Amino acid sequence: MKFPANGNHDTVYLHTELSERLLERLCQNVGGNNQISDLQLSLFDHSSTRLRSSRISNASELSVEGLKVLRGHRLLELEIQDLANATVSDVIDDCLGKYVGDAMEGISEN
Repeated sequence: MKFPANGNHDTVYLHTELSERLLERLCQNVGGNNQISDLQLSLFDHSSTRLRSSRISNASELSVEGLKVLRGHRLLELEIQDLANATVSDVIDDCLGKYVGDAMEGISEN
């Protein structure tokens, strides 16, 4: 999420801990069913947020295209639950950057 700073054209970024907490809370509170959508996940573009460890508690509505927002982050850990519209291979091959594949400490699908 980008917010213009007061008085100039600089941009404000959400730091890692705040970005990760916001994603976790969003996954917990979406429409009472805990499902996050591609549109909501798109808020976490790497140009304005930072993610290192992410937990998506209900990914049943997410597509491969929506998960591609993760590509720009240098994730070290990723947990995705209820992945219905993509496979773990899709996530690794299409949604995570090369750096992530080489550096990731853990990936789990529940």
